[in-house]
Amino acid sequence: MVRTLAALVLLVAIFAFPVAAQDEECRNPGDGNDLATLTLTVAAAKREAFLAAVRDHGTQNGMSVGGATDNRGWVVVLLRSRPWGVTIEVESMDQTTFRALARTCNATQDWKPYWDNFKRFADANRAAWRD
Repeated sequence: MVRTLAALVLLVAIFAFPVAAQDEECRNPGDGNDLATLTLTVAAAKREAFLAAVRDHGTQNGMSVGGATDNRGWVVVLLRSRPWGVTIEVESMDQTTFRALARTCNATQDWKPYWDNFKRFADANRAAWRD
């Protein structure tokens, strides 16, 4: 009887609270599903201003901002939703070309509003970054 009751409680816990895994942050930038991509070309002289604008966009929209740069100049900027789950990753392909992509991993919210907002930001600033 006790085993049956314990098994029943375990089954109820498993099926009643399936969202518990969604509270866990993705561990690596490559985790999750790639949902959308966008290529941006930036003039070499505007590269740092572009990266600063991407970081500012994330901060102004309530996203955490992280990333890395290696000794060859390869850079990745990660904009992550809060609590977490939606990531917009902006990475250099070379000195003047960047790829932006939307990913989700254990997302607790819809990714599309974050991506649409980023696309509006990119479209509004493309000309300034190319000059």
